[in-house]
Amino acid sequence: MDGELGAWTNNRLDFGTLQQRLATSPARPSPSAPHRQSASHVGFDVLTLAGQDVRPLPFTERRELLEQLATRWAPPFNLSPTDI
Repeated sequence: MDGELGAWTNNRLDFGTLQQRLATSPARPSPSAPHRQSASHVGFDVLTLAGQDVRPLPFTERRELLEQLATRWAPPFNLSPTDI
């Protein structure tokens, strides 16, 4: 699976919040980071499945495969929205 670390605000990916989270450490707390924003892994493509390289498939087919896989996920694993 191809994906990246993400943070969510109001049910939307918010990379600004993620940057703030990554820039904050216990030694250097940020006053604007209440209770540290949670981060999650956001999957946006599937590259192999059951040992098979699926990269030659059209993205729409790979997205369908990814959505099927995502039905078994629980936070902190999330499927990327299609409207970003």
